[in-house]
Amino acid sequence: MATTINNFSNVSEFFRDFAIPCKSGSFVFSGIFDRPDDTFGMGGVNVQSTNYTLLVAAADVSAGAIVEGSSLTLQNNTYIVRDVIGLDDGAVFQLTLTKSDLMLIDSNDSPAPLPLPVDPIFFSQVSPTR
Repeated sequence: MATTINNFSNVSEFFRDFAIPCKSGSFVFSGIFDRPDDTFGMGGVNVQSTNYTLLVAAADVSAGAIVEGSSLTLQNNTYIVRDVIGLDDGAVFQLTLTKSDLMLIDSNDSPAPLPLPVDPIFFSQVSPTR
């Protein structure tokens, strides 16, 4: 049975049909994962990019202490949160994610994602000029 989104008072009803299990540290929650591919032209060459997003209930964002830079596990893959964006009335948040393929092992033998690489274009835009 499909969920009707109009005038719902319980956000969990929205996630019931489409959500997958997600994990932030030891906190387990549900989210709707999307990974659309985007193709665009760049210098006469088509480039394909994947924009990972996750819809999450605001209560879970708060309870899981999910902020920019947080590490999440979805479908046995690790992702880093790039942005936390409140939608509409703030009951649901959209997280934009970066897939973390490279892993380090810390002293507790648990995987930890590598830090995100610095984007040289963004960095040059925010660096002071001399």
